[in-house]
Amino acid sequence: MCLQWCHRQGWLINNDVICGNCDYRAPQSLPTSFACTTCTHREERAGTEGACTLTREVVPLAGRCCHWNVAPNRAIILVLSHAELAPWISGPRGVSGVFDESDTAPDVVVDTQQRVTVNLEELSVPLVYGVPSADWDAALGLDALQPTPALHPPAHQDVEALLEALACIEQGGAALVAALEALLAAVHLDAVVRTAAVWRAYVSSLLELCRERYGTEPIIANLLQRIEKTVCI
Repeated sequence: MCLQWCHRQGWLINNDVICGNCDYRAPQSLPTSFACTTCTHREERAGTEGACTLTREVVPLAGRCCHWNVAPNRAIILVLSHAELAPWISGPRGVSGVFDESDTAPDVVVDTQQRVTVNLEELSVPLVYGVPSADWDAALGLDALQPTPALHPPAHQDVEALLEALACIEQGGAALVAALEALLAAVHLDAVVRTAAVWRAYVSSLLELCRERYGTEPIIANLLQRIEKTVCI
């Protein structure tokens, strides 16, 4: 279970399951006005229909999502009670129990009223808002690509991006963040690397090295998680 923050409803949700009791949960049923082309979170990205500044991914094939023009929560620290739990994950265990049951949840502080204090930047960020994680590939059009790893090695830009990320480990900081973002963009453009076992081993080594040094830094930790999901490690 990966926990994320829904800026539309102001709820903590589990992005492994379909959102329930929410009028915005199905992209195909959203109003046409919810178009990525008119969204304040859209930015240009070469070779694509655009990218989302909230997810840092390409815009979904549906061309819209539930977070269209949403005003993001700018708080760094959230104090969550039962009221901030999405109804479909709410239960007698309370908000602290939801964090206890998640293998990927960040460390939190629980007060005497069972409220949870958490850093917003340490929660998961979806590849597409309003879509469960199992359907992200389909929502982004990645499932239509069926490479043959034995015949197609990783593209040149993928190798360069990986080498650059490895070279930036010592430096860390903004240089490493930029290198990891470039690697994430490269592997999204080349589905071959998502299935090649040798390539996955190289990327896995990179992730391990980065986590040893920078695993507690929210921005880097989030990028590592997204690369891991993309390369299917």
